[in-house]
Amino acid sequence: MVMMYVRFPLSLQNVEDLLFERGIDSSHENVRHSGNLMLRRSTEPGHRN
Repeated sequence: MVMMYVRFPLSLQNVEDLLFERGIDSSHENVRHSGNLMLRRSTEPGHRN
């Protein structure tokens, strides 16, 4: 789900709500941190899409 935040124009609250609907309890900060981590890794040299 966090990948959807990175790929599509979803707000952190949208992602948090989607996770909650699927039974995953997460915080706003957790979603933000995971999104930042994914963005950082996707821009590393040698990363394949």
